[in-house]
Amino acid sequence: MICRIETEPKAPSKGERTRAALVEAAVRRFVAEGFARTSLADLARDVGLTPSAVYRYFPDKESLFITAVDSDAAALVELVRETLLEGTEETIAGLLGRLLGRLNAVVALHPLASRVLSGAEAMSPDRIMGLPHLTALRQELADLLRVGQDAGVVRDDIKSDQIALGIETIVMYQLSHLATLQGTEARTDDERAMAIAAVIDSALRPAHVLEARPLSREAPATKPAKKPAKRAPAKKPAAAKGTTRKPSSAKPKPGR
Repeated sequence: MICRIETEPKAPSKGERTRAALVEAAVRRFVAEGFARTSLADLARDVGLTPSAVYRYFPDKESLFITAVDSDAAALVELVRETLLEGTEETIAGLLGRLLGRLNAVVALHPLASRVLSGAEAMSPDRIMGLPHLTALRQELADLLRVGQDAGVVRDDIKSDQIALGIETIVMYQLSHLATLQGTEARTDDERAMAIAAVIDSALRPAHVLEARPLSREAPATKPAKKPAKRAPAKKPAAAKGTTRKPSSAKPKPGR
């Protein structure tokens, strides 16, 4: 189950502040100029470091780029997490529909993640799936699916880890589609988002669950078997009228 543990935040060290400043500068540079045209020397100058000092925090430009993408995508991941935490009283279709609607509305606010999703920056699927924030979210989604399985509202014959990856992939493709539409007059397709949610809901719902139920509501794993109706005892067939003979009470006459 997804849960949060509140801890007292520690003040960041000087090194942590410098690293964070490098990541913020990298997000801005990679969005404005792209990966190929951005140099570590430019990034060092942006934060007041010498070029050699950057290597204390990142071994190369690619590792800094991956960290920058993960940082920019972190807010999207946190939005997904908040939606999942809020949605345990919703049906799967309702929860996913609301989640896709929220993501559709804010994906453009995260330009570096959008560049990667749209294909403007080459990044292999393995690199994307390996982003730390995305990896953690995938595990949380698998945990939520297991909660649904325990409650009887998610099929128990599926592998939660595998399905979590599948749901993530579908959502990523939808976000990629939206990222490619940025700068056009196309509007967010809420109907498509709801259709995706309905497909996932149909794939997850057990066959015996006729109506969508909230993830937190407990439900029986199987339909209760109906008890066979009691049969009335068989009646003896009644004799036909006029065919029954009554025993004779007359005494036999003596023979002649």
